[in-house]
Amino acid sequence: MKNSNEFEKIAPKIISFIKEKAPDFQCSVCKKDNFTVVGAFHRHEFQKTLKSLEFPGISVPSVSLVCDNCGSIYDFSLKVIGIEDSEGISKFIIEEDDSEKKAKN
Repeated sequence: MKNSNEFEKIAPKIISFIKEKAPDFQCSVCKKDNFTVVGAFHRHEFQKTLKSLEFPGISVPSVSLVCDNCGSIYDFSLKVIGIEDSEGISKFIIEEDDSEKKAKN
């Protein structure tokens, strides 16, 4: 499965999560309410020290919204949205892979 296809299928869940949690969500900088969901995932990497790089370190897989007016960026955890489980594995990918296997049988 291609990442862009994966993201397109997950995007509605991201949008509905944000609308449910913050129905009046607006930019804290310019107070506008038009946003674009960035069409890719990213990870915030956290380190306990600045002197060396820890691998694997602590990371938070996320998705971002960008304010269409001022460009301010808002990040949301995939785990909290319900897209990723505690092992860091996308629930969506597991469900999709299972349904693809069933379709082949």
